[in-house]
Amino acid sequence: MHRLRLRILLPLLMLMASSWAEASRTREALEQFDLESLRFWNMYQDKCGLYATILDSKGYAYYVRRGMYVGRNFGIVAKISKDRILLRELYQKADGIWEERDAFMKRRKP
Repeated sequence: MHRLRLRILLPLLMLMASSWAEASRTREALEQFDLESLRFWNMYQDKCGLYATILDSKGYAYYVRRGMYVGRNFGIVAKISKDRILLRELYQKADGIWEERDAFMKRRKP
């Protein structure tokens, strides 16, 4: 009986804690943009890991790394490779249920 309660309550408690943490964190600069208005420009690697350069519609450059937020759908950078960035986004469906989906930013140069 107790295991059943834990299986139900633990995910609920984790969701509540993550919602509180999400609501209390400072928003990052790239969260104000739609993904369609951003462009993955280049990828860099140093001793700390991989970084990517993202340009906004005005041409301003932003550096991102894994774990940073990008876009309006709470997208978190999950993986950076030489030709694309994988984002994990949360979006709310019409019935009010939140779901996670993968989004990609492909590398584009003019």
